[in-house]
Amino acid sequence: MNSRSGWACGTISCSRFLGGTDGQNPIGGVTEDSDATLFGTTVVGGTHNAGTLYSLPIGGQRTVLYNFTGSTDGSQPESTLLRDRATGAFYGTTALGGSASCGAVFQLAPSGSSWVEQTIYSFGGGVDGCSPERSLHFGKRVGTLYGSTTRGGATNHGTIFTLRERNGVWKQSVIYNFNGGSDGSEPTDLTVDLDGSIYGVTEAGGSSKRGTVFHLTEADGIWHNAVIHNFKGSADGSKPVGLHEDQAAGVLYGTTVKGGVFGGGTVFSLTSNGASWLETVLHSFGAGEDGSQPRARVTQDNKKGVLYGTTVFGGSAGAGTIYEIVL
Repeated sequence: MNSRSGWACGTISCSRFLGGTDGQNPIGGVTEDSDATLFGTTVVGGTHNAGTLYSLPIGGQRTVLYNFTGSTDGSQPESTLLRDRATGAFYGTTALGGSASCGAVFQLAPSGSSWVEQTIYSFGGGVDGCSPERSLHFGKRVGTLYGSTTRGGATNHGTIFTLRERNGVWKQSVIYNFNGGSDGSEPTDLTVDLDGSIYGVTEAGGSSKRGTVFHLTEADGIWHNAVIHNFKGSADGSKPVGLHEDQAAGVLYGTTVKGGVFGGGTVFSLTSNGASWLETVLHSFGAGEDGSQPRARVTQDNKKGVLYGTTVFGGSAGAGTIYEIVL
């Protein structure tokens, strides 16, 4: 199931999705391995129209590695994949499916020339959360994953959760429940800092109700939320959905699904001067060849100074793009 990558889409480079078994609407971003190959997901399409996982050598051809069935393995994988460098396995989430149809966390591990999928946690839709639409991160402790759900939790405004593995069994716990006010609502992505604190974005809530960037810190077992940026919904973007941290440079890179100069979303950066954070819009998407509605975090290639990402719509077939931005 290959398709030509087509790395020329106007002002930025991109690869177009054709729909059907090729996959459609790559809401999740891309993850780069050591061989200059990008890995990602499409939310629909594939053999069962429940989403796919694909690989794309940079400048090469895209290949579908796994087709989700929409059953206990999940449906609508929207997350950027998290790669375990030691084993080569990927971890990700599905927004739907699983045992309670409220989403799941999965592992996809290489096995010879094929891939084996395993569901490691299914959300129940109550206090444990529901709809883990975005990405996972490793914690400082081995065998620990951090993630977010956009619904569920104590107030039904979303959660930040951990998954800890012990003897092959994964246990889930919620570390923060969003209230839906100034602290934000519907957390969509996060990143774990070197000091163990968490930066993340909420798609709604905040002072302008257009979403926030937040910082969670832990003290005596309790996690505290501080909002570091409120989106206004104009040129600075609206509904942030992805966040990546350049820990060496101390810069946050993110995406918004709406807003920007052309209304099709943005890629932005946040830089701290010690007292506050300055936002800079790096690219505003329209609805043309560059794509529209980037709904996942970017992946950074530090050696080349490039950000890679995906848009859900736009491109020549209207089914989304993979793009790069040179910093």
